[in-house]
Amino acid sequence: HEEQIEMLQQDVYFLKSTRIIEAKKVNRTIPHPVYKYHSVLDVYSFIMVRPWSPAAFLAWFIFILQMASFFLAVSYLYLDRNFNSNSSESSILKLPKGVDVSVHAGQGLAIFIIILVQRSLWQSTANLSTGYNDRLRDQGIEYKWWLIPHFLRLTEGVVATFVTFMLVLQSENVVDLFKDFTAMNFVSSFDNIAYHLAGMSVIGKYMKQVVDECERVIF
Repeated sequence: HEEQIEMLQQDVYFLKSTRIIEAKKVNRTIPHPVYKYHSVLDVYSFIMVRPWSPAAFLAWFIFILQMASFFLAVSYLYLDRNFNSNSSESSILKLPKGVDVSVHAGQGLAIFIIILVQRSLWQSTANLSTGYNDRLRDQGIEYKWWLIPHFLRLTEGVVATFVTFMLVLQSENVVDLFKDFTAMNFVSSFDNIAYHLAGMSVIGKYMKQVVDECERVIF
């Protein structure tokens, strides 16, 4: 009997030791967190979730409005610098001469800010580098309707940066410099302004529904 009791005690000790080891293994096994990233949230996202809807037409209208504003700004530079000057050269790249040091300092600051504030440009670049994936496909997002909004953001961002850069470099005083800079950044933010207005139901409950749908898209 003593031998049986001793064997039983050894078995119990073995079982307890095995359970402790398994429990430690379970505790050490920490699942990797699943990160969920939302798509770029602006008016161009309407094209991604509802391509043939009034919301998508609003996005196209905003894009056309932005491009028209940038075109008018470039046209003004060309007309003002060439037809109102005595020089025979025709270029929008002619820089003013004899400007104050404060203007050059303001130009450097404005150029630095231009690079930072182009949020849609950087976000689209990051999303394109990530690429289209199965998670987007499972949410009903087609590849072409995912790609078009990113193309519009990149186009708007590049054109806005170029036009603002040219306006800043051709400013003759600090007031004109920051006036032109602020105006171009306001035009560049039309897509974000329209999105936030839609999210607040300012332009209709339908647009609010589209915004909610955009915010549910993850990748």
